[in-house]
Amino acid sequence: MEINLPSEFKIPINDKTKLKPFLDYLRTKYTFRTRELSKEWIDLGPDTRIALPGDMASAARAAGINLPCNLNDIKEITIALRKLYKFDTIPEAWVNKIYIPKPILPKLDEIAIELAKKTTRTVIVPIVEESMIRSTVEILHSYFNFNKLPREFFRIPKPVLPKMVFSEDPFDL
Repeated sequence: MEINLPSEFKIPINDKTKLKPFLDYLRTKYTFRTRELSKEWIDLGPDTRIALPGDMASAARAAGINLPCNLNDIKEITIALRKLYKFDTIPEAWVNKIYIPKPILPKLDEIAIELAKKTTRTVIVPIVEESMIRSTVEILHSYFNFNKLPREFFRIPKPVLPKMVFSEDPFDL
């Protein structure tokens, strides 16, 4: 039996991002078990991820996530952890049994210490460049609850407008 694949699929599949679309395409036409496909079909190479550490804080910091998490966040948390670690399930202690909201945004002088405990990403506060507002607010929202970032979190210099110089002579160009 000959199988004609679309041009976007080159077998063996060795890019993890192309695996799901490839399997989805095959499943519309054939019945099979993924684990039964040989390396001629899928060859992703060895899994270099390490085992999930027992220390929740270090796993959360490395993955840039908030732990313990609420049940409604479990899917996103699992995806983030699986990028770095091999595991079957997240330990029960890492999931809140009842919903616990994110803490309120701390004051500016406390935020750097709090973020250093929670993430390895670089966050510069106060914000000094307009281009950094979106990414900084996104990171802060992932760890803290707030509606609007307080004014003290911004140190963006006001733009310098060019001075208009007018001649005394109305006919001077």
